[in-house]
Amino acid sequence: MARHLTDSDIITVASDSLDDWRDERVGRDGVPQIGIGVGVGALARCVGDIDAFRHQVWDRHTNLHRSGTVPTDLLHLRDVDRLLTESSSLRMSEVRLVRDGRALPPESYLLTHRSTGLSDGLTEVERISRLMVEGSPDPDKVLRAMDEGATLVLHRLHMVHAPLAQFCRELELSMGHRCQINAYVTPAGARGLNVHDDPHHVFVLQSFGSKTWEIFPTPSERGEGASRSHRVSLMPGDVLYLPVGTPHSARAQEEMSGHITVGITATTWSDALNLLISESVRALQNSTARCLPVGWLTDPSLLLPELLGHRDNMSTSIAQTDVSKVCALLAEKFLTSRRRLVGGSLYDRHLLPTLSDQSGLSRRPGAVAARTMDVRKSRILLLLGDRVLDCPGYLAEALEIVAERATLVPKDLSGTLDSASRLVLCRRLVCEGYLTFSAQDRSV
Repeated sequence: MARHLTDSDIITVASDSLDDWRDERVGRDGVPQIGIGVGVGALARCVGDIDAFRHQVWDRHTNLHRSGTVPTDLLHLRDVDRLLTESSSLRMSEVRLVRDGRALPPESYLLTHRSTGLSDGLTEVERISRLMVEGSPDPDKVLRAMDEGATLVLHRLHMVHAPLAQFCRELELSMGHRCQINAYVTPAGARGLNVHDDPHHVFVLQSFGSKTWEIFPTPSERGEGASRSHRVSLMPGDVLYLPVGTPHSARAQEEMSGHITVGITATTWSDALNLLISESVRALQNSTARCLPVGWLTDPSLLLPELLGHRDNMSTSIAQTDVSKVCALLAEKFLTSRRRLVGGSLYDRHLLPTLSDQSGLSRRPGAVAARTMDVRKSRILLLLGDRVLDCPGYLAEALEIVAERATLVPKDLSGTLDSASRLVLCRRLVCEGYLTFSAQDRSV
């Protein structure tokens, strides 16, 4: 039976309210389901055989995958050139120059009020202009430093370059771990960083040129007695995996070399256990919320009798906690702490007045969208990365159709919602960054 929907029936829980929302979600109702569009292509591109990587390599050994796919679709030298010389989007925190293992002082390659031509006695417009450009890389200074052998490091490139943003998001959702992307451009024969290790896992994707890496044993291998390093040469399309804590260094060969590094901050068993403990404490909150006795600071032994009792109660509570709900909560926390990718949203809003039953829509590239239920309230929850849409339960079938189709028109929901209601739902999903107008509709 078709149902009637109004915009006020859908409640947006914004990012600044998500912590309270998570605390209120005491009764979890199953692991969130992620819809169509979350593929494993990005991960397969990095590792080849995903099952072998998952069971034999991840967090244990290095891995070299010669994919044969040159990642110029992700980052080409021309993209780096444009970001450095034509764009004003890069700031001091996103650019670094390194030569022979040492970072160059930022003042040697950043724009200042002197290099912008602005001086004292500024007008208001000039002051704004100065604030906009000061602290940006000075292309001439950067290029001169690179001529002298410095490596250009671009941090958090997934924040400013759409292809890397979508690649990063697909990796995050297929792995269940947070990712960020840097890029390194090294002149011929130069070395950027000395031997070092990173506090996160790394995928290295060679984009152009070649680079020789010296790799030392991983923490797991050192525990097994390994001590000798080995060298590998990366050519365009090659992907190297380094577990967290693996010492390494790299040097460019006969030509300029560029590679992308994906830093992977892992979700750990400690994260899962902390949630398990917090859920167990929640079950004991009536007794654990009581005050400590007066005088415990000068005589800590006053705590012992009750603390021993709480410890025993905690052990019992942990044993009785539904671990499947803890798994669901862990997934919810991940899926509601990701940045939304909203490229094209302004033009989508321009097209919204034209939305009709025949408008072509598709899932926005890189969009997070997972569905779960709040059974107690008969509501369905759509997790969109940095927000949650709290929807009436009768939208479950319509949202399932949206999630399972790469493209659709609002009329595809006619079996679940009346004409006005399906336009309300689709309009809201466009506004919240889940759906976007198809390329054909955008060309009109």
